[in-house]
Amino acid sequence: MIAFATGRVKPRLCAGRLCAGEYNGVFRKSVQRDRLRQCHAKPITVRDAHDLIRRMDRHYKTSTRVRFGNRRGAGGFDSKRRPYISLPTQSGPDRSGRGLRLGLVLHEYAHVLQCVRQNVTNHGAAFVNVFDELLCLFGGEFQPLQPRLFDEG
Repeated sequence: MIAFATGRVKPRLCAGRLCAGEYNGVFRKSVQRDRLRQCHAKPITVRDAHDLIRRMDRHYKTSTRVRFGNRRGAGGFDSKRRPYISLPTQSGPDRSGRGLRLGLVLHEYAHVLQCVRQNVTNHGAAFVNVFDELLCLFGGEFQPLQPRLFDEG
């Protein structure tokens, strides 16, 4: 854990111990551990991330704003209480488990859904339940380096 001057504590990402690119607590609470590992190992492109988020938005009847450029990822509500996700542009995972990958997109979208459903976001049991739902619904069908799966044409 990293303690900030404000007294807040920021959990560290585990690098390979339990699941590269995921918080230890989230991994321990998840019932979809194998799929979680697979999703965090799948790099995706910015276009594929956009397509997947739009597909999840249609499924959950949400409208999520997407920003690219963040080194890690963030999700929840913006200052105007609109759902948003911030993602890195570089495809991953790198040595530290970071970079744009399927698991990160699903993780950040789980924050969006938790905000919409419960008006709160954290890495507790309710978050992990939402994340596991996304892993089941959207984590098994995406295979990079194959024909585009999300085209509607």
